[in-house]
Order: sequence, then C-alpha cells, then structure tokens
Amino acid sequence: MMPIVDTFEQLEGQSLVGRRGEIATFERLLLGRTGIEKIISIHGTGGTGKSTLLAELGRRARAEGCITLSINGLGLHPEPFEIYSSILQLLQDQYYIQRLTAKPTEELCTEALNEMARHDRVVLFIDHYERLEALDDWFRCSWLPGLHENLLVVIAGRRPLAEPWMLSGWRHLIVSMRLTELTAEDVQEYLHRCGYTDRERFEYIWRHSKGHPLMMSLLCALPSSGAGSPQAGSCSDAFAYVVHQWLREVPDEQLVPFIEAACVLSRFNQDSLSFVAGREISAAKFRQLVRCSFVRRRTPGWEVHELMRVAVVRELRDRSPERFAGYMKQALLHYYHKVQRSPKGSVVSWEAGELAYYLGDGIIRALLHSVNPWTRPFVPVGAEALAELEAYVERRWREARPAKLLLQDPFTEEAYRFELTAEQTLATLKGIDFTVLLPLGDDVIRVVRDEQGRIEAFAAVIPIHEGTLSYLRTSPRYQAYFEALSKEEWERLSAPAAAPAGYCIETIDFQDLGGVRDSLGHFFLSLMFSDYLVINSPPPHPLFELPHRSMGFEIAAEGEHTFYDGVTPAPVFVLDRRAGSLESFVQRMLEKIGQQEILLTRPVSTTTVTEAPVLTEREQEVLSLLLEGLTNGQMSERLFLSEVTVKKHLRSLFHKFNVKSRTQLLSRTMGAHDSHRLL
Repeated sequence: MMPIVDTFEQLEGQSLVGRRGEIATFERLLLGRTGIEKIISIHGTGGTGKSTLLAELGRRARAEGCITLSINGLGLHPEPFEIYSSILQLLQDQYYIQRLTAKPTEELCTEALNEMARHDRVVLFIDHYERLEALDDWFRCSWLPGLHENLLVVIAGRRPLAEPWMLSGWRHLIVSMRLTELTAEDVQEYLHRCGYTDRERFEYIWRHSKGHPLMMSLLCALPSSGAGSPQAGSCSDAFAYVVHQWLREVPDEQLVPFIEAACVLSRFNQDSLSFVAGREISAAKFRQLVRCSFVRRRTPGWEVHELMRVAVVRELRDRSPERFAGYMKQALLHYYHKVQRSPKGSVVSWEAGELAYYLGDGIIRALLHSVNPWTRPFVPVGAEALAELEAYVERRWREARPAKLLLQDPFTEEAYRFELTAEQTLATLKGIDFTVLLPLGDDVIRVVRDEQGRIEAFAAVIPIHEGTLSYLRTSPRYQAYFEALSKEEWERLSAPAAAPAGYCIETIDFQDLGGVRDSLGHFFLSLMFSDYLVINSPPPHPLFELPHRSMGFEIAAEGEHTFYDGVTPAPVFVLDRRAGSLESFVQRMLEKIGQQEILLTRPVSTTTVTEAPVLTEREQEVLSLLLEGLTNGQMSERLFLSEVTVKKHLRSLFHKFNVKSRTQLLSRTMGAHDSHRLL
C-alpha cells in the first residue's frame, strides 16, 4: 500500500490554495456585514478539503479576536449528550477559569455559549456532520433556535443540509458553500509551493486529479519516475485510496453492484441503472444511492463524480473483465434502443453521444467523457448577422495563437495530445465567404454564443439538394469529390430543398475548443446519427481526422485536395446512412472495436417515464444554487449576474416545472415521491 502523506499539512503557515470566494464570504459574515445568516453549510465529496478549509476559517476567526470551538463527528456518537458535553468540556478546558461542577445538560451548554456570545463573537465549527445526521431534527428544532444571534455555526459534511432545512424558516439563515475541484491555476500554484515547476508534472497531476484536492495532494507526494510522472502503479494506489474514502459512506453493500453500473454510465436514473445492472433497484435503494456525496443531480438524471467513475471502472475492468464487459454491453444496448426509437430527424444529441461513447475507441471516449447533455446549441442566423460574423472572423485572425488539447481515455489512461500552430487554428476559416453561404439556406450558418452574447463558434453546413449542387461542385474543398460522382448518384442528390439528401460541412470554426467542446460534440453527433449522407473535409490534422476515422466515416476514393495549404493532402470523409439502418451502422462499428458478438436485441421491457424539463446551462446553475438555499442576491453574486437576470431564470424554471413559488420548486425537485418523475 502506498504511503499516505497529507501535503496540505506540509504547507502549514502559508495561505490556503484556492477557496478565496468561500473565505471572503466567511469573513463578511464574521464581521457582521451581511444579512441575518447565522449558519454556514460547507459540503462536498470526500477529499475536497472541507476540514482544511475549517482549519483556515478558524485561524482567521481567532485573528479577528473571536472565540472558536470545534467538534468532530468522527469521534462522537450521534446523541445530544455527546454534543453538549463535548462543547462544555471545550469551554472548560479552553476558556473557563473555574471548572464546571454541574452535570452537563443542554440548558447549561446553551446558557454558557450565550453568555460568551453576549460579550464576544463565537464561532462553532462542526466537522464530519454526515456522522451526526441522526441528530438533524434536534439541531434544527431544539438546540440551534436557542443560541445567541452573535454565535455563528459552521457545519461541514459530505452532503448539504437535508431538505427540511431548506423547506423551513431556516432557509433564510443558511449560507450554502459547495466545495468543488480546484482550478488549473490553483493546482499550479500548489505544485509551485511544493517545489515542482516542470510542466510535465503539472499536466500529469492535473489530468489525473482534475483539481480534486485529496487526489492532487496524494499524487504530489508520490516519488517520481522521471519525466514528471509518479512511479508505475502509484497512481492506481492513489485512486484506490480516494475511492475507499468515498465508499465508506455507502450504507449498504447491496448497493455496490449498482454503484459499479452507475460508474459505467455517464448519466443514470432508476430505469437505466436497473437495465445496466441486470437487476431491479428499488426506489428506496435508489434514494440511498443518490444521497451519497459522490453522486450529484445532473439533468437528465444523476452522475457519479468523475474521479470515482474512472477509478471504479479501471479497477472493475482489471478485477472482473467479464462483469465489466457485461455492464458495457447493457449500457450500449440501452442507448441503442433509445436512439433507435427516435423518429427520423429528431435524435436527441446527448443520447446519440452516449451511444457513440460505448461504440467508439479511446479517442472517442476521451472526447465525449463528461460531456454536458444540456449545453449551448448551434443556432441558425441569417443575413442580419453578417456584420457580426465578419467581426468574429476578424477577431479570430487578430487573436490567433497556438493551441493545445490534452485528452485521456478514462478506461485505459491512454493520453491524446494535440497541438496546433496559430496558422493551423485558422485553417477552418480559409475561403469562407458569408455573402455566398448565407443565401444557400436559412440554417446554413449556425453559431454558438457565449454568456455575453458574442459569437464563439460557427458552423457552415450546406444541405445537399438540387438548389445547392452547383455551389458544391465548385467548392474548393469538395470540387473533386462531386465531379467524380456518377450520373445515378447525381440524380439521388438532386433532391427537393424540403427533403435534402444529406449535409455537406463546409467548415466548423471555434475560438476556443475547450469552451465549445460540448456544443460541438452534440452538433456533430446529431448529424452523424441522422439518416442522411454526411460529408466533411476538415483540415489535415490528427485532431480533426482521427475522430472521423474512429466513428465510421469512410474516405472517399475520389476527392483528395490540397486546398488548405497548397501542399498537404486532405481527404473527404463520407458517412452514408441513407440506405443502411441504424442496426447495420452500429453492427459495423462493433466490428471495428472487436465487439461483433453483441446482438442488438430489443430490451425485454421498457418503463414509460415522464420527460424532465429541458433546462439551459444557466437554469441548471440557478436551480443548483436554489437547492443549496441561496437567496437571489447570493445567486447574483455567485454567478456574476444582476438580480433581475436571476429572477428571469427563476420565472423560467417556475414555468418549466409548472410551479408558482420557490418553495414549490424546491419541493418538486427534492421531494421523494416526485423524484422518479424528474429523470
């Protein structure tokens, strides 16, 4: 077993890395500069640094002259006597001159705390609250209401405070802080403090930890084998340790097979989990599972924390390859049948993405891993956007710089590194003339906009029909391909504009691949799984070519050109779904990955589930913060939006969930009886 070193402790005496927003909020509350809040709820999965943050907050509170008291749920039985006797002992040991002789009681503890709070600011820290949740009603209804208003309570646990807190008068008194992973900048700062400055070490630790503090600190402490990477096997030990910490909170061993199946699925609900696991999970067991801190709500359904998914999948693949293969097969069949049931032209892009994830090889899994199902879509624009489109192109030319993209297959750890020169990042703009493309159709030019409304990507996708063939025959990218077609094929392509034979991708350009990766994936997959002919000839670079080869596109025998730089040959990729069925396409893909033995049988049974409201990314964020108990003002501060904009998103959520108030929305999205309806 690997040595476990807490490198956060090694940095004692320095300020905490990251968590600047949480610390700033605490200090505002400590100094009484905000509202009526008297409880801070800090929550996050195991290893996100909750205890470390509490220690930092305690240090800052003492520096302001406050009295601090800390109790830890790990060392206490969930009984009221344990709480108030521990607090009284702390008061006696740390602050009282005379020893307490009376028997510890709840009244004595409350009186002692309130007496101190009348003269000084008192902060009570409660760590590992998940071990004390049996006392939830006592905390909320009996003890905390009697504490002095000058006493601030900071509660840290793996889960946010339970629903009764949010559905009661306490909601306005609680500030919720969900600890997520650190940013890349935070990780780099942490490594510098630990004495590591080489880029390779940073990339390795960032790729494997994704900013998870415990995983980051474990990897940072491992001995290096050179080239910036820890010794072989050490990373697996670190993953195993983190997973062990998370699994300690699983209340029932019977949930383990369902956790394994949930880790194979990128999104799951009760129905999909039962299908993939091969056994029915009851509603009660499902609620137990989604209460685990490593599971979070993500419309549609739920998802397991990425580190947990990766670690469990790798361990399961090595320990029981047949079991792992069975889960993978069931997941593939689940999404195959969902896509198969979709009417022509209405394939849900995220479901197509899930199917592609299980059909693809390492590069496809790396590209599609953790893709957001609901993201900013490519939307059509017309001639009214001409000036804006031209301004975008000018900005791209002016701000072009080299780009790097590092991806990793979550199953095999194989890394894919792509680097483009500034000139290569501009290849997708070559020859683009919006004044020629816009008249070809109302939806030929589609754009993705950022939060400020600026264009951050565009696609030029030309429908293939009798009205566009003359343009396609002269397009520098496709001239050779179309001129080589037979007379019979020309007749097939000469379809009416209302029913095109397929789509020809003139180009897809993005200012930052990381920013629009999800949007790009959904857009491309919705084309790929349609029953059309799809043609594309991207710049001749592995980043653009490899995914086409992996996803069943074939290289046209005629069509190669050197349009992009006058020297490098660029092929034309073709995916023809007009004649073949989805079944034949999927079967061909299974043969590519050596899984041709999988039979695409229909599922034994299906369950009709009410569709969840489709939420925008911003609506999801607002809903998440609402579930944490934040007020409109706090949401505005957290999301950098005006309160008017926050209220607009709330009104939209009320409409989509058919409710009239925040309380009804909370009840609808958190209520146990309604949980199965929101999948």
